[in-house]
Amino acid sequence: MLRAILICDIIRTFENVSPRTLIYFFPILFVSCHNNHFRDPKCVFNYTEVTSKTIKFFPKCVTVYGILVINEKTDLTVSQLNVTFSTMTTLIGGIRIENTNLTDLIFLTVDKQDDFFSLYCGKYGIFIENNKYLTNARILWRLYYYGDESGAECTFQVMNNPQLDAENLCDYGYMPLYMDLKVKGNLRDCGCQGDEITESTASSYKNCTKLLRGFRLDNVIIIENLPSFSNVKLIRGGIDIKNSGVHNLSFFESLDTVKVNNEGGGQKLILNLENNPLLERFAMPNLRSDLTIDKVGRGGRILMA
Repeated sequence: MLRAILICDIIRTFENVSPRTLIYFFPILFVSCHNNHFRDPKCVFNYTEVTSKTIKFFPKCVTVYGILVINEKTDLTVSQLNVTFSTMTTLIGGIRIENTNLTDLIFLTVDKQDDFFSLYCGKYGIFIENNKYLTNARILWRLYYYGDESGAECTFQVMNNPQLDAENLCDYGYMPLYMDLKVKGNLRDCGCQGDEITESTASSYKNCTKLLRGFRLDNVIIIENLPSFSNVKLIRGGIDIKNSGVHNLSFFESLDTVKVNNEGGGQKLILNLENNPLLERFAMPNLRSDLTIDKVGRGGRILMA
């Protein structure tokens, strides 16, 4: 513990160095130190909601600690939020924007040196849900977020915003770095959720070319609908098939990229085939020539049992 504090004190001396540089040289320690040792009481926002009453207590700090909740009780315009948050370029905590009348999210300030807004969300995350007039979420392209010390990603949900065209949301800026995105129920979504596959939902994936949160098949015995995944070209988050009736993986006839995020302390699963007694052939049609295992960070794990 003493050693960790001393290292954090050393990192603290680089307070004028950009977060991007520090995270490059001290990737795990920097997140840990920010979460545990850098907290300035003057920069903590301790209110449960952002409103005209609580906004006067918002810290005028570059780095702010707190959970920003903007909801139906937030009686402020985007311009007012922009002025209030203008000093902040780093948030240690989380963001929840739900049930608002906002049309865009351009009230977050991008750091001029790094060209992104930093979010250290640890075990919390980002929730943008049920905003009936929201049409512009492109600020998320310039949001760089850090999970916990183990490298686990924050919860990231953009859901049920009926006017938001999120078709390209996951493909630009820093968004391609993240695997565990939950984007669904919007006007358009940027992929299909690969962790919600059941015997009853498998047939609904026939138009999907991209899976978010991996391909998870567990306790699915009836496999008639697996050809529904024949158009999938990209899986972000690895393949995990266990306790199933799968005979082979030839239904991935278009798959050419599996992408995992291995930044941080642990190794993520690229491929897990476990307890599939009927599995006869591992081969996927594009495995030899085209299949790309794209790793953000270090190598991942392949398990077969």
